[in-house]
Amino acid sequence: MYVLAWDERRDEGVYRSCETCRRYETRQQKETLMSHEITERPWEKVGADIFTIGDNNYLVLVDYYSNFWEINRLEDTKTSACIRKIKGHFARNGIPDIFVSDSGSQFVSERFGNFAKLWGFEHRVSSPGHQQVNGKAESAVKSAKKLIRKVVETGNDPYLAILAHRNTPTEEMESSSAQRLLGRRCKTLLPTTTELLRPESIPNTVQRL
Repeated sequence: MYVLAWDERRDEGVYRSCETCRRYETRQQKETLMSHEITERPWEKVGADIFTIGDNNYLVLVDYYSNFWEINRLEDTKTSACIRKIKGHFARNGIPDIFVSDSGSQFVSERFGNFAKLWGFEHRVSSPGHQQVNGKAESAVKSAKKLIRKVVETGNDPYLAILAHRNTPTEEMESSSAQRLLGRRCKTLLPTTTELLRPESIPNTVQRL
């Protein structure tokens, strides 16, 4: 079979035919509006959260501009382990102006405070009872949990699942989180043209997210 162009309807058909996919909805839905500053560029502001599934702990970082999230399995939840993973993301995407987290011990420790000062970003902590301050990260955690559970049930490759999620257009938008952060579609196992993989400018992200 030859596919000459990206066909989002084809992806939708595959998605709807999969019982497990329907059970664990992972399409990138339009987010509920929350009160926070409007970001003007990718990786200007990121949110972080930690969650647990089974015996595994995961760290999620999400970009406020694009809704693109990164995920790492943690060997432990100590500050040092979290900083190692976060540094890797900063090395790839740049240091954000603002880093938002909850008041977990790994984030409010002196060591994390020193990390923020040394790397030059503002660390904002959401206080108990005001979790909406870090609503982006909580939304990313919800999405990541659904994806991981689907992968566990189906036995699929988790990295391919994450790639597909990042490449899926957000509901009511014409772009995916990968396009908004990276300025391009990511190549997947689905055949597509070279033209559709070329870098492109994604307009109106600030106004529409």
